[in-house]
Order: sequence, then structure tokens, then C-alpha cells
Amino acid sequence: PYYYYSTDEVVPASTDGVDGTFAMTFTVLSTTHLVPTYLTYMYGNKTALTEIDVTQMLEFVRETTENADRRGTWNIVVGHHPAFSSDMDVEGATEMRQQLLPILRDNHVQLYLSGHDHTLQYLLDGNGAAHVISGTGSFGLHDSLAKSSEYAVFGDASLGFVLVSVREKYLRVEFHKALDDGTTDVIFEAAVNRSVG
Repeated sequence: PYYYYSTDEVVPASTDGVDGTFAMTFTVLSTTHLVPTYLTYMYGNKTALTEIDVTQMLEFVRETTENADRRGTWNIVVGHHPAFSSDMDVEGATEMRQQLLPILRDNHVQLYLSGHDHTLQYLLDGNGAAHVISGTGSFGLHDSLAKSSEYAVFGDASLGFVLVSVREKYLRVEFHKALDDGTTDVIFEAAVNRSVG
């Protein structure tokens, strides 16, 4: 199924001069299929796009993240729509919290990466997992940061991007703001521990 998939990666690591490796599992899904109003708005009644079995997709995400949790690997999920945002009513967030968030929490996903909301945001879901929104790489920046959420740690509506660096026991998230001279500034950074929940 090309609307959802996972990949396991083995990364070289060096801890205290001892070489080794650590594992990461990435699970990617089309959250568009979890938000019926967005799916219809974007794609109308195009059969190939609307005939995805959402239950099967969510079961795949559950199994993949459960296996990653059991193996103790980094457990990272990527989707278009955020579950949390400064604007908790941003399109799709309710559906994400109802359908996807229980899977993320049950299986100790450490990081959920999304876009959709045209902002840069770092949020914590109350269970220790980080939710990163990197949606300012295009036009039409949102003013949703005027609202506040108990989950929000950082937010900015400047053009920019997020860089994630993964280590064996933690990952680092850097938010970069694009400057007029073609360079960037790091405007926020955070560390996410491998153990969550």
C-alpha cells in the first residue's frame, strides 16, 4: 500500500569510543484519509484516492509501532495532519487525536512529524512524546499561533524548516528560520529522550 509504509534503519553509533549501531523505525501514513472533509475537498470523488481501507491502514500503523516499541527502537511516525497545534481546531486535529493518538501513546512513539498547519511548532502531548509541525516551507502562513494550547512549547509563523538529528539515546529537533540573505537562524531547539511514556 503506497498510502502507508514503514522502514527500519540501522544507524552507526559510537558511545564512549565503542562502535555499535542503533535502530530506528519510521512509519509513514496518509493522514488525508483520516480527515474525510479534507479528502473530499482536495480530491473530490477520485476513486483511487477514496477507496483506501482506513481501518487496515490504522491496523498497519498499530502493528508497526507496536513492533518498534517491543524492540526498543526509535519509534517515529510521519503524517500530513497534526494531532496537536496551537490552534487545536486546525483542520484534521480532532480526527488525528481520535484515531491516531491512541496508537501513538499505546506504543510509546517518541516523535510525530507533521505539516498542514502553516507554522513551525513544537508540542508535547502530555505522555512525553514530541509533536513537530513543519509547515512553513510555502506561502499562506497561518495565524493560528495567536491561539494557545496547553501542549504548545514553541511556535513561529516565519518561513523555515525543521532539522532532526538522531542519536542513540536522544534526538535533537532544531527549528530554522529562513533569512532574507539566504541563510537560516536556529530559533528553537529541543531534545527528545528515547524513553517515552
